[in-house]
Amino acid sequence: MPDHKAHYRELCKSNESVPLHLRPRWLDAVCGKDDWDVALATDGGKRVTGVMPYFQTRRWGMPVIQLPPLTSYGGPWLFYPQKADLKLHSRYSFENKTMTELLRKLPQTVFFQQNFRPEIQNWLPFRWAGFRQSTRYTYVLDPVKEVGEFSRSLTSGTRKKIKQAGEQFSVAGERDLGLLYDFYQLTCQRRGIRPGADFTVLTRLYQALDLRGQCELLVARRRSDNQPMAAQLITNDGRQASLLLGGQAIGRDTGHLNYLMLYESVRQALLHGQSVDFEGSMDPGVEQVFRSFGGRMVPYFQVWKIF
Repeated sequence: MPDHKAHYRELCKSNESVPLHLRPRWLDAVCGKDDWDVALATDGGKRVTGVMPYFQTRRWGMPVIQLPPLTSYGGPWLFYPQKADLKLHSRYSFENKTMTELLRKLPQTVFFQQNFRPEIQNWLPFRWAGFRQSTRYTYVLDPVKEVGEFSRSLTSGTRKKIKQAGEQFSVAGERDLGLLYDFYQLTCQRRGIRPGADFTVLTRLYQALDLRGQCELLVARRRSDNQPMAAQLITNDGRQASLLLGGQAIGRDTGHLNYLMLYESVRQALLHGQSVDFEGSMDPGVEQVFRSFGGRMVPYFQVWKIF
């Protein structure tokens, strides 16, 4: 293992600020242990000032850097100087210097594309290096103290749909990953899109997160006959939960089950002091559903370059 990659593994053991998508255990699962690497920036000494893990694969027979399967965010992550009076000028200078160093340490590829985390709002060093950017949006729900506070953030129509679905379906934690993947494939089929990951990758990721209590698999069953009708996998790093993967049966008898699944997926996370990132979507129909849950619209950058 390269020294810089081993250094990154040790860094993540002692620094919990690194988001879940960028941590070695996530990358090992979705990329394979040998198919990802990381660029490190330092202050000239031993202190790491920034990191950029990346998944390097091949498209058209040529090397590219792109997001791994099941992964919404990549790009840089910075470790700011621990100064109470860090001025904006100093902050921006630090960001520019650190990102420029990270860019220098990337391997040669013919294509690069990453979705930066919403916290990364400065992409100027990438712009200066010839990259392009498109602004995308997600919805984020902030932690609440009690269920009533969350319920009041929902639109009246959404509350009604959740209540109606709750009369038909019950939702509880289960461990049948095959059931989840079957529903996910059905949903992809209905939307006319290819699945974003195969079952082997999903299994590796689930096992890695489940060992640390960082995921929960919810299944909705029809009350009349206990038939499974939908499933959703939620991940968390103790600070923020995300909706990773889900799907439901095809048919008219699912009613407003998607609203109930979203409600149950985020409710416990919010009550346990975690925010929730819906991780998209830019699709008009999906966006309307996410928006109805009362979250904040948060921009993030998709950055790319054809070399």
